[in-house]
Amino acid sequence: MVQQQRYAVFTLCVGLAALVFFLALLPRIGWMRAQGAFSILAVWGAAPFLFRRRSIVYDERLRLIHLRALQIAGAILWLLFVSGMMCIYYHYRGEGPVNVEIFPLIVYIGCAALLCVPSIMLLILHRLM
Repeated sequence: MVQQQRYAVFTLCVGLAALVFFLALLPRIGWMRAQGAFSILAVWGAAPFLFRRRSIVYDERLRLIHLRALQIAGAILWLLFVSGMMCIYYHYRGEGPVNVEIFPLIVYIGCAALLCVPSIMLLILHRLM
Protein backbone atom coordinates (compact mmCIF):
# COMPACT_ATOMS: atom_id res chain seq x y z
CA MET A 1 0.00 0.00 0.00
CA VAL A 2 1.51 3.29 -1.09
CA GLN A 3 1.41 6.43 1.02
CA GLN A 4 -1.37 7.84 -1.13
CA GLN A 5 -3.59 4.88 -0.24
CA ARG A 6 -2.78 5.05 3.47
CA TYR A 7 -3.71 8.73 3.52
CA ALA A 8 -6.96 7.96 1.65
CA VAL A 9 -7.87 5.20 4.12
CA PHE A 10 -7.20 7.51 7.08
CA THR A 11 -9.30 10.29 5.54
CA LEU A 12 -12.11 7.87 4.72
CA CYS A 13 -12.13 6.49 8.26
CA VAL A 14 -12.32 9.99 9.77
CA GLY A 15 -15.17 11.06 7.49
CA LEU A 16 -17.15 7.86 7.95
CA ALA A 17 -16.67 7.91 11.73
CA ALA A 18 -18.17 11.40 11.87
CA LEU A 19 -21.14 10.35 9.74
CA VAL A 20 -21.71 7.15 11.74
CA PHE A 21 -21.61 8.97 15.07
CA PHE A 22 -23.98 11.62 13.73
CA LEU A 23 -26.46 8.98 12.55
CA ALA A 24 -26.15 7.10 15.86
CA LEU A 25 -26.85 10.24 17.91
CA LEU A 26 -29.62 11.52 15.64
CA PRO A 27 -32.57 9.52 17.07
CA ARG A 28 -31.46 9.98 20.67
CA ILE A 29 -30.72 13.69 20.99
CA GLY A 30 -32.06 15.29 17.80
CA TRP A 31 -30.30 16.73 14.79
CA MET A 32 -29.26 20.02 16.38
CA ARG A 33 -27.24 18.41 19.17
CA ALA A 34 -26.10 15.48 17.06
CA GLN A 35 -24.09 17.90 14.91
CA GLY A 36 -21.45 17.79 17.65
CA ALA A 37 -20.45 14.40 16.25
CA PHE A 38 -18.84 16.23 13.34
CA SER A 39 -16.15 17.47 15.72
CA ILE A 40 -14.45 14.16 14.91
CA LEU A 41 -13.49 15.79 11.60
CA ALA A 42 -10.89 17.76 13.55
CA VAL A 43 -8.81 14.57 13.74
CA TRP A 44 -8.14 15.08 10.05
CA GLY A 45 -5.95 18.01 11.07
CA ALA A 46 -3.47 15.52 12.50
CA ALA A 47 -2.90 13.95 9.07
CA PRO A 48 0.22 16.01 8.22
CA PHE A 49 1.86 14.76 11.43
CA LEU A 50 0.92 11.14 10.77
CA PHE A 51 1.80 11.13 7.07
CA ARG A 52 4.88 13.28 6.75
CA ARG A 53 6.08 13.84 3.25
CA ARG A 54 9.28 11.95 2.82
CA SER A 55 11.31 11.95 -0.33
CA ILE A 56 8.78 9.86 -2.20
CA VAL A 57 8.81 10.18 -5.95
CA TYR A 58 5.36 10.06 -7.50
CA ASP A 59 5.49 8.49 -10.90
CA GLU A 60 3.12 9.22 -13.77
CA ARG A 61 0.74 6.46 -12.75
CA LEU A 62 0.22 7.82 -9.22
CA ARG A 63 -0.25 11.36 -10.52
CA LEU A 64 -2.74 10.16 -13.13
CA ILE A 65 -4.69 8.25 -10.48
CA HIS A 66 -4.69 11.28 -8.17
CA LEU A 67 -5.87 13.69 -10.89
CA ARG A 68 -8.54 11.31 -12.17
CA ALA A 69 -9.80 10.71 -8.63
CA LEU A 70 -10.06 14.46 -8.03
CA GLN A 71 -11.87 14.93 -11.33
CA ILE A 72 -14.46 12.22 -10.65
CA ALA A 73 -14.85 13.29 -7.02
CA GLY A 74 -15.42 16.90 -8.10
CA ALA A 75 -18.23 15.81 -10.41
CA ILE A 76 -19.82 13.67 -7.69
CA LEU A 77 -19.53 16.43 -5.07
CA TRP A 78 -21.08 18.95 -7.44
CA LEU A 79 -23.96 16.52 -8.05
CA LEU A 80 -24.41 16.05 -4.28
CA PHE A 81 -24.36 19.81 -3.71
CA VAL A 82 -26.93 20.59 -6.40
CA SER A 83 -29.23 17.73 -5.41
CA GLY A 84 -28.95 18.72 -1.73
CA MET A 85 -29.85 22.32 -2.45
CA MET A 86 -32.79 21.22 -4.59
CA CYS A 87 -34.03 18.94 -1.79
CA ILE A 88 -33.92 21.87 0.63
CA TYR A 89 -35.73 24.05 -1.89
CA TYR A 90 -38.53 21.53 -2.41
CA HIS A 91 -38.84 20.86 1.32
CA TYR A 92 -39.13 24.54 2.32
CA ARG A 93 -40.81 25.76 -0.87
CA GLY A 94 -44.22 26.57 0.55
CA GLU A 95 -43.14 27.77 3.98
CA GLY A 96 -41.63 31.12 3.09
CA PRO A 97 -38.11 31.79 4.40
CA VAL A 98 -35.71 28.91 4.86
CA ASN A 99 -34.82 28.00 8.43
CA VAL A 100 -31.24 29.13 9.07
CA GLU A 101 -30.53 26.26 11.47
CA ILE A 102 -30.22 23.83 8.54
CA PHE A 103 -27.14 25.50 7.02
CA PRO A 104 -24.50 24.28 9.53
CA LEU A 105 -25.71 20.74 8.91
CA ILE A 106 -25.21 21.27 5.17
CA VAL A 107 -21.65 22.45 5.81
CA TYR A 108 -20.83 19.48 8.06
CA ILE A 109 -22.22 16.90 5.68
CA GLY A 110 -20.48 18.65 2.79
CA CYS A 111 -17.16 18.56 4.65
CA ALA A 112 -17.57 14.85 5.40
CA ALA A 113 -18.42 14.21 1.73
CA LEU A 114 -15.41 16.29 0.69
CA LEU A 115 -13.22 13.96 2.74
CA CYS A 116 -14.86 10.66 1.83
CA VAL A 117 -15.60 10.90 -1.91
CA PRO A 118 -12.06 11.63 -3.18
CA SER A 119 -10.66 8.94 -0.87
CA ILE A 120 -13.13 6.36 -2.16
CA MET A 121 -12.35 7.27 -5.76
CA LEU A 122 -8.62 7.10 -5.11
CA LEU A 123 -8.88 3.64 -3.59
CA ILE A 124 -11.12 2.40 -6.42
CA LEU A 125 -8.78 3.74 -9.09
CA HIS A 126 -5.75 2.14 -7.39
CA ARG A 127 -7.55 -1.19 -7.64
CA LEU A 128 -8.52 -0.70 -11.29
CA MET A 129 -5.25 0.69 -12.67
